[in-house]
Amino acid sequence: MKFALAGIVLAMIALAPASLAAGAPAAPVTPAAPAATVVPVEPAPPPKSIFVIDLATVKDPFYPNSKRWKDLIPKTNAVVVIEQPLFPDEIRCQGFSGGSEKRLAIVNNKTIEKGEKWEITLKSGQRVQVHCLDVKEKSVTLEVNGITKDLGLRASFQ
Repeated sequence: MKFALAGIVLAMIALAPASLAAGAPAAPVTPAAPAATVVPVEPAPPPKSIFVIDLATVKDPFYPNSKRWKDLIPKTNAVVVIEQPLFPDEIRCQGFSGGSEKRLAIVNNKTIEKGEKWEITLKSGQRVQVHCLDVKEKSVTLEVNGITKDLGLRASFQ
């Protein structure tokens, strides 16, 4: 115990400034100027967190098979009517190629010819059957959902 105390005292003397060790007088302390009146400023309150929970698509990450959210969904007898256009706006003509005997059209990044049928998946996830009825010089005739429509190039492409 005595050795530890002696070691601490020696360390303090070794670390002391040279001026104090030599016995030089310390620098005079000047009194500080009178402090201005300081008005304490209250910090701004933290922003409030807002959580919006969509009860139809909520899934608990810790208990993914939990059904507790399903009890909170309000049950109504109202019928939800979703209006869909008969001919989807997502189907667009992007160009034409080929000669007069075999015209080709580019529809939604797919090159098609007269009589061809294929499926397109819309942004909503719905798959629709598209039938090419005719490819003309500046338009293509398509049938979707029983509705026939002539599609041409946008005005900026013509």
